[in-house]
Amino acid sequence: MNQFPSKNYFTMPNEIFSLGLDASEIAVYAYLRCLENRRTYQCWPSYTTIGNACLLYTSDAADD
Repeated sequence: MNQFPSKNYFTMPNEIFSLGLDASEIAVYAYLRCLENRRTYQCWPSYTTIGNACLLYTSDAADD
């Protein structure tokens, strides 16, 4: 039996926690990793979409 049948998860490198990022920056990075195309490693959400998903103002999402 497959433990993760939907494969609805993503990974993050452990090094993310040694970069000195604040919580909102880690949230934005995690959101982008969640959205990325696994073959091309690209994603193109708008600042508004990122801000809404990470509960940030659009300007804060653009700064992170």
